[in-house]
Amino acid sequence: MTKTEKKQYPGLLFVFEGIDGSGKTTLTKKIHENLIQQKVDTILVSEPTNGYYGKLIRENAKKGFRFPPEKERDLFVKDRMENVSRTIIPALKKGQIVLMDRYYISSMAYQGARGLNPEIIQSENEKFAPVPDILFILDIPVEVGLKRIFEKRKDQFDDFEKCDYLQKVRSLFLSFSFNNMHVLDAQQSQNSLEHSVMNKILQKLQKYNPHQSIQ
Repeated sequence: MTKTEKKQYPGLLFVFEGIDGSGKTTLTKKIHENLIQQKVDTILVSEPTNGYYGKLIRENAKKGFRFPPEKERDLFVKDRMENVSRTIIPALKKGQIVLMDRYYISSMAYQGARGLNPEIIQSENEKFAPVPDILFILDIPVEVGLKRIFEKRKDQFDDFEKCDYLQKVRSLFLSFSFNNMHVLDAQQSQNSLEHSVMNKILQKLQKYNPHQSIQ
């Protein structure tokens, strides 16, 4: 599942993926803070969004209700299309760095684990969604991820967080093959994760912006 194409925009897109409890949201926020401190023009975007379709997805998941796989896929596509056209592409055109907390790779894994074809999901999304310049997969055993979620929330898991289901999701994440994809051990220390990710991001920034002053 690889795709190579000529770079369309001056900005760069860095995507963080992983099962629930992998720590990707916390890591993405820290990387965003680090880049801002280094005066790198960066925005942080997450999916599902706070738009109409994104709210519909999240509200129903919290209630333990899930749409049929095809309907769920279509809602994510509609949410993402708005996100891409209104936020992601305009930022990339400006030369900004876009950090994504989940993207269409999540759809490939989560809807793929419900029986849909990940390659078809990828193809449908890449008709309108820019391909990541770097894809970070935070990998963690499902049991560890669910324990983290329980310790944080002290309540039951929503439907996206069932153990057997997340096992399938994790397996799919690890089966993907994207250009510039890096699988990271999400059980290592936060400092180690930040250091590893920042090194890879700064190397990419220096490649595309050799005159930019970064530390």
